[in-house]
Amino acid sequence: MRKPLPSNDLTNIIKLAKVPLKKLKNARIFITGGTGFIGTWLIESLLFANRQLKLNLHLTVLSRYKHTHPDIKFYQGDVRDFIFPSEQFTHIIHAGTPSSALTHHGHPEQVYDIIVNGMKRILEFSSTCGAKELLFLSSGAVYGKHSTPVDETTLLNPDKNSDYALGKFDAEKMCMDYAGNTAIKIARCFAFVGPHLPLDQHYAIGNFILDASTGKKITVKNPAPVYRSYQYAADMVIWLLHILVNGAAKHPYNVGSGDAISIIDLAKKVAKLTGSAVVLPNNMGHTMPADFYVPCVKRALRELGLQQTYVLDQAVLKTLEWID
Repeated sequence: MRKPLPSNDLTNIIKLAKVPLKKLKNARIFITGGTGFIGTWLIESLLFANRQLKLNLHLTVLSRYKHTHPDIKFYQGDVRDFIFPSEQFTHIIHAGTPSSALTHHGHPEQVYDIIVNGMKRILEFSSTCGAKELLFLSSGAVYGKHSTPVDETTLLNPDKNSDYALGKFDAEKMCMDYAGNTAIKIARCFAFVGPHLPLDQHYAIGNFILDASTGKKITVKNPAPVYRSYQYAADMVIWLLHILVNGAAKHPYNVGSGDAISIIDLAKKVAKLTGSAVVLPNNMGHTMPADFYVPCVKRALRELGLQQTYVLDQAVLKTLEWID
């Protein structure tokens, strides 16, 4: 059984997403990707809100493997070719995406196939199940490489060598071309931190937190000026719920923190918060072009009133406290 999320985070999600949550009363929600980092946060938050606000939600989660949960109906299948359930649904949250292991360990053709054909199948399903709203979790990777933060009007130029980025780009195009009755909402997700974040994979902040929590020196290997930003997962859920219910259709929203931090400063921050030592690369590449993966989130603030409620120090400490 997975360790539950912090109760104060779940309470804060209900407080700040009460309006969209109440609009989901009696909703029947079909979810893909429910066992991943984002999906886990979404589902546990919805279950908590269901109990606290008496929403009478019905959650069905598509999964390749058999799972059981007293408050969730699991439907076994592959997102690319699952047999459509006979039930009707009011909402779909398409959070399904290839696993990090598949994405980063040499199976590019599978990555693209899962994203694009999974999107195709979900759009077909939305037309048959009666869903009025569909939230697609895209990625900031659709923008490609940039040296400054990007907003939603930035030209999309995904890395041609990244099947993940190309898949998300083509999946967005499919959403834009969709002519059915379901309102398609698009969230371009950037980087996050919080409980359940994989600590031993390709996420710098996860690697640093793992080093600190196991008493190791925090090591930065890349000398280039790399900038990232990290939104705490509870804020992420609040934003996604608002976009699902109140976001404009076919009108992408960046989801993440707009506060950029260099990877070197991030390592120093985690070290300071934990009393750990930090090892920096000898050949600091300050003359190299900056690599930004940071969103401009003014649209989310302007149109939906969304803000960050957790600063990075809080996010790191809350994650460390949860894994202890």
